[in-house]
Amino acid sequence: MKNRSLVLTFLLAAEIIFLTAASPQELKDSPPGLDIVQNSAKPGEVFEGVVYRESGKELYLDRTPCAPPNEKKLKPFVQPYVKTKTDNKVRCGKETFQLVRVEKK
Repeated sequence: MKNRSLVLTFLLAAEIIFLTAASPQELKDSPPGLDIVQNSAKPGEVFEGVVYRESGKELYLDRTPCAPPNEKKLKPFVQPYVKTKTDNKVRCGKETFQLVRVEKK
C-alpha cells in the first residue's frame, strides 16, 4: 500500500511539472496528442508549411498539415523571422490551406 501511494504521488508530481512547462494557451489551443515541444528554427533555416498559430513574437509552422494530430510536425519560430506567402496550396480532404515560407533571421 505504501509503494502504491508513493507511485501515485510521483505520477501526480510529474503531471504538475508537465502542465507548468507548457503555457495555458498552448494546452488550450493544441489538439490532444500534439507534440509542440520541438527545436526552434535556427538562423538561416527556411521551412514551408501552414501557419498553425502566430501570436506576438512566436509562430508555429505546421509542416504536415494533412497529418493526424499525433503525427504533426510543428516548427517553432521566434522573432526575428520573415514570413512570405507562396503560390502553393495544399488540399487536405475538403479543406485547402495556403502555404507560407518562413525564414529565421
